[in-house]
Amino acid sequence: MKKNGSFLRRWMRTSIDPALSALQFFAAVGFGLWLLIWPQTALDFLAAVTAVVVLLSAIGSYRSLQEQRRKTRDRLALAGVVCIALLLLFLPHWLAAPVGILFGAWFLLLFLVRGLCAVECWRRDLHGKYRHSTASLLSLLFSILLFASPASRLPAVAVLCGVYLLLYALLLLVDGIAEWLLRRSQRTPLRRRIQLSLPIFLSALLPGKLVDEFNDYFSTRKEGDAGDSLPLFAGREKDTQAEVFIHLVSRGMGRTGHVDFRLGDTVYSYGCYDHHSHRVFGLISDGTLAIAPADLYRQHCLSFERKILIGFGLHLSPEQEQKTRDTLQHLLEQTESWMCDAEKIEKGLLPREKKAKDAASYLWRATGAQIRKVKEGPFSTYFALNTNCVQLADTILGPAGLDILAVNGIPTPGSYYAMLNRQFESGSPVVVTRTVYAGRLTKGARPKMEKTGSADAKENRKPEKREDIA
Repeated sequence: MKKNGSFLRRWMRTSIDPALSALQFFAAVGFGLWLLIWPQTALDFLAAVTAVVVLLSAIGSYRSLQEQRRKTRDRLALAGVVCIALLLLFLPHWLAAPVGILFGAWFLLLFLVRGLCAVECWRRDLHGKYRHSTASLLSLLFSILLFASPASRLPAVAVLCGVYLLLYALLLLVDGIAEWLLRRSQRTPLRRRIQLSLPIFLSALLPGKLVDEFNDYFSTRKEGDAGDSLPLFAGREKDTQAEVFIHLVSRGMGRTGHVDFRLGDTVYSYGCYDHHSHRVFGLISDGTLAIAPADLYRQHCLSFERKILIGFGLHLSPEQEQKTRDTLQHLLEQTESWMCDAEKIEKGLLPREKKAKDAASYLWRATGAQIRKVKEGPFSTYFALNTNCVQLADTILGPAGLDILAVNGIPTPGSYYAMLNRQFESGSPVVVTRTVYAGRLTKGARPKMEKTGSADAKENRKPEKREDIA
């Protein structure tokens, strides 16, 4: 409980410690320059630090187990970790080749991902086709070089990491100066913010890590505990005209997260709701936009989909709000009405015997959502690696200064969360609140869903089977 409580206190902070920000800046500059100038020395130091951290972590985890719970596999695992840590500490060059091969495999994966993005961009004539093509070819080149000589190419990887750290430090500095100037001027102008996104392997895992920590916290709480009320709120007393929701799911592909947003009392959720058009394991589909009442939509996510939502409230000036609504209206003009299976059954367009168990049908039954299919523009096709839920939210809310420069080329919910969270903690005049919404879940049978599109009749009902949307 103590550990989870400290996690929540740390997470609910409303500001960044300036000293910590300065420390991050100087650490990024120092280690970035070290990697650029003396890459091999920096790698040896990093191997030694990693060895010590891994060794202490393994010993601590083993000692935390009760004596009667320590099994043979635990002892073998500890012995294996100790051997790897000692190799990293005293003979790092022995592990250079395996580490190089791992990096080669990672660049090969990046080549495949970027290649998919490039093909889709060329096929649909979207922006970014040259960027994705170049990144794909560079990733393939690095992969070939690393597989050909894994140990000798590691310094080149270190140089790339050094460049990334220096870029990160530069944007920390620019962002800090920009926020300081904004506070002095007390203005929130329309501006395009540049944010360096997390590496994709970190941003993709971030929502899953968050939901695990929140679940640990909620599982240890007891009714009546101090601070037991939900939702959990932190922020400044300002009106919020919009809110971005980061969806956290504890299992399956939903662990990578999902993003949608509220404007006024309405939620707009972009995704692949038309399950009949899914291609490439659901990575590509017809683009669809669900429009639902905010309260009913939140309840559906919390009670049926078993999600935790993190909401970032946005304070928009009249000019920003109007620009945002104009951008949204332009998107809506490129859509047409679409009916899910449940709505077709209700209207007699499909036989009553057909079972409508797709995500869109569950959402329509629970909220009476209007679902529209995008017929024109880049979002007419949903592509999980490019034109996805994050890209649409960023396109609509960009006038509020919430853009990210996705250096890795793949917008992810983790990247968007990290950007919003940092703006909130740095005292952004736009991102002014942060709220955790979590449902009260109880075991037992759940009532069947009424087969009607009326939202009023279904506010407290849940379907028989859970299906995540992400």
